Amino acid sequence: MPIRYTRTLFPLLILLLFHNTLPAQSGAIWTVDYVKAKEGQYADMLTYYRANWVRARQIAQEKAYITDFRLLLSPGDTSWDVLLMTRYADRAQRDQAEAHFQEIFSSDLPAPAPVNGKSGRELRTIVKSQELEEDSLVAAGPARRILEAEATIRRNIASFSENLVNGQWDAVADAYTDDAKLFPPQFDILQGTDAIRDYWTPPAERKNRISYHRITPLEISISDGQAFDWGYYEGKTRNEAGEETYWRGKYLIIWKETEPGVWKIYADCWNRSPAP
Repeated sequence: MPIRYTRTLFPLLILLLFHNTLPAQSGAIWTVDYVKAKEGQYADMLTYYRANWVRARQIAQEKAYITDFRLLLSPGDTSWDVLLMTRYADRAQRDQAEAHFQEIFSSDLPAPAPVNGKSGRELRTIVKSQELEEDSLVAAGPARRILEAEATIRRNIASFSENLVNGQWDAVADAYTDDAKLFPPQFDILQGTDAIRDYWTPPAERKNRISYHRITPLEISISDGQAFDWGYYEGKTRNEAGEETYWRGKYLIIWKETEPGVWKIYADCWNRSPAP
């Protein structure tokens, strides 16, 4: 899912500045729009994009019309305020984009909702639009560190689920910092490695086990050795008879970089959601 970087993350935008390469006929393609809010309309413009542009791309990604997207904010000292990025697997997928988004806005997400009575055109100006080959996105210096941090956090998320399913309780506990805080539903706050390991390790007499677990972050934001991500988790518990019970919920995690390139969970909070 998408990452919404805050204004503190301007170094990431080094990736995208001053690249005018036209995309090849094959390979991944990013479309990039540089957007400036009209005077006094910055907050409403962000609300508009989060309610319309982001939601449309979430639907497009679910339908496999796009492969990824980003909404990035500048620090305010550029000619634009927001960078809108959409990734297509190849030229063929890009060429179908207009038809696909027309379909989305006619069936899944009727006409873009105005904000305080204003349409998108009344809230913003598109300064520039580009199409870039993925290979032309050059990650250097601080930007590379941010991208590497994001990749590490995503790997950690996947490993956490894998370790839960495989019963690797020491590895689960090691995903947290030594001074981590756990906020489980219907429990007091738990602190420290031992308490966290004890929480996740099931008693020997328990026969049910987790047979499936998946975490889907909807936002990851990274800055100055700290990060947060939030989204949904889902899983299945299997009993002795082989019957499985599905469950899902929502979560919020705060991460810390404990040493260069090493990211661990500092605070973990979650609760169940109603079954779909």
